[in-house]
Amino acid sequence: MKIEVLVSQVDGYKNEKQHLQLELKETKELQVVYENKCTKLFQDLNKVNVEFQESKREIIGFSEVQKEREERIERFKNELRELKVVHEELDMQHGTLKIRAARLKEQYEGSK
Repeated sequence: MKIEVLVSQVDGYKNEKQHLQLELKETKELQVVYENKCTKLFQDLNKVNVEFQESKREIIGFSEVQKEREERIERFKNELRELKVVHEELDMQHGTLKIRAARLKEQYEGSK
């Protein structure tokens, strides 16, 4: 009877061993799947990081261009204000010269 118990224990251990080996095989397969997914995810992450850096560079470049445009617009606005002032002065001088020319013409015609 003792031998039967020991044989039964051995059979139980063999079954447990087979079960553990099967579980180990499944776990290793899952590990391979996990490693493949991790590798793919890291590749995707690297790709996204590269795209992010490119986008960041483009945004910085766009910001610089935008800043330069705003500076140019401000310069042109200042230049326009200055030209308007000069135009008003010249327009006033032109009006004065027209009046003088008309007076001189009257004096000339009156002196004939």
